[in-house]
Amino acid sequence: MQGKLNRAENIHYRFRSWAPGLSEFLESCDRKLVESAALALVLFVIYFSYIRSLLDAPSNPAPLVLTGAVVLKFLLFTGWPFAVLGFYDKDWSSRDAGRVALLAFGLAIGILCHSRGLHFCAFAAASLFFPLLLTAAVSHGIASLRHSLRLGH
Repeated sequence: MQGKLNRAENIHYRFRSWAPGLSEFLESCDRKLVESAALALVLFVIYFSYIRSLLDAPSNPAPLVLTGAVVLKFLLFTGWPFAVLGFYDKDWSSRDAGRVALLAFGLAIGILCHSRGLHFCAFAAASLFFPLLLTAAVSHGIASLRHSLRLGH
């Protein structure tokens, strides 16, 4: 038991020496700023993979059948970050979520277009972003019901 405790203390000491003041910095930052940055990072990864999978799809794909399972999978994959923030932070608003989602989507599509030498089309980008925005609104709205119904307090 003592060996495990010393190892944990050693890891904690190494982390603090590697990133001095990180915990103090995060505590001094505005909570909404930290939440926005974390959400932007998670959404960037999700949106990047979503757009890349659409760009890598064959040019003549089989018709997509929108079954309940396909729609549910899409909603769960793209909407869970908004649901988490909406559930745990009563001050997090849809306006905040929309700004962060637009930033993450803009970065993802910009990087993919630039790396592949593609021209940017606002209409194509909007058609890709609309389902993501709809998912964000639905997920955040459902999770925010917790605060209006005072569940879990």
